[in-house]
Amino acid sequence: MIEMKNLEKLTNIIESILFVSGTQVAIVDIADKLEASEKEINEAIKKLKEKYSGDGGIQLLTFNKKWKGEVLMAGYKGDIRQFIEGASAIDRLTENSHVLIAEACAHAPMTEDIGRVKIPRLLRKKVGEALHIDMVSGSDFPKDLSKYDLIIHCGACMFNRKHVLSRLESASMQQIPMTNYGITLAHLMGILDKIVY
Repeated sequence: MIEMKNLEKLTNIIESILFVSGTQVAIVDIADKLEASEKEINEAIKKLKEKYSGDGGIQLLTFNKKWKGEVLMAGYKGDIRQFIEGASAIDRLTENSHVLIAEACAHAPMTEDIGRVKIPRLLRKKVGEALHIDMVSGSDFPKDLSKYDLIIHCGACMFNRKHVLSRLESASMQQIPMTNYGITLAHLMGILDKIVY
């Protein structure tokens, strides 16, 4: 059994991989990329299944020893290249920067909610506690994005691809980088280059 701290880190990394990939990922491939045993990977996935077992709208699916994060599929719900490029803006953020976190739905947040808790905590850890973060949900996406240095969008399980692309276009026209939750987590954890997309 792996130590709790290492299990938590492994679980967070696997969470990012599943949500960024947009396709099923074999346990053996995850183990190989992360230099971990299949037993360790299965233990971390078990923790993820417990985390997402409620009504949060996120499902972990398995088929033939392959796993998939069902809703945060950057390749299907947006432009993955633009999301990856947008994530590079994270490295340019300062405590004076403004970040917009946009959720498609207005669901009741889960404990350790990705957009409202996990990402803000990781960003502030990297940049500083004074980082300005605004949250919007549903159709409350602002028309004027000029005050933001970065937009981080959810996986858009409640929106179709056209809707997400229109938000990407709006951000692009205003020269504001935009990424999504999964890409953000992978970037912050330093594993974006290990993900096949």
